[in-house]
Amino acid sequence: MNTAKKHSIICYGITICILVIIALWGMLGPSIGFEEINYNFWSFFLIMPLTSITVGLIMGIEGLYLKWLYPVFTGILNFTSQYFLYEGSGRVTLFLAFIPALLGVSIGTLNRTVTSRIGHKEESMNTAKKHSVICYGITICIFVILTLRGASITGWNSLGFGVLSFYFIMPLTSITGGLIMGIRDLPLQWPYPVFTGILYSTSLYFLYGEWSGVVLLFSFIPALLGVSIGTLIRTVKSRIGHKEDQ
Repeated sequence: MNTAKKHSIICYGITICILVIIALWGMLGPSIGFEEINYNFWSFFLIMPLTSITVGLIMGIEGLYLKWLYPVFTGILNFTSQYFLYEGSGRVTLFLAFIPALLGVSIGTLNRTVTSRIGHKEESMNTAKKHSVICYGITICIFVILTLRGASITGWNSLGFGVLSFYFIMPLTSITGGLIMGIRDLPLQWPYPVFTGILYSTSLYFLYGEWSGVVLLFSFIPALLGVSIGTLIRTVKSRIGHKEDQ
């Protein structure tokens, strides 16, 4: 079995392990009430989406086997887990597993395709700077658009939009941007988590007039995790001499 297949099995295996842990936690841990709500939030609205997009991005960038099957796989796992715990599931499964995984694989594949077309040449400093500016710019645009949109919404719609933006879209943006910057070794990759934290806190203060330590959980930490994982992948690839799979 070659390296690509082994890495693909590892990616699928990690996803299964995380889902099993979440399911066991749900069976043995939280009781009905606030604890159950807290469990659902952490498990299905944070851990699972971040796992799906991170693993999907890695599979896309590395061109691993069965990468396009991965989003369907995560959707089925998430659906099964929710059905097992609550005897029912819904379309929310698409947003919590399938779509983040599909987004990750797509972005990773696009990154791999662009790299392949330039002949896998080492990036010049000017090109790397341009790509770094693009990553920062895209992040700013997403945060600004969400903030402006949030300012135009009132009532219960504002609450729903806030949850979707601050607990889902922004964390996914942070970890995706960090992962790309780490893998491609772009300039200013390590300040990126601090940058996302500042953007997140600014947006939160602008919309709700308050700031909290939640910034660390939903912007800084996902971005830092992305940069760290990306740097680790790049280091491992460098040490094996970027050889083609046997």
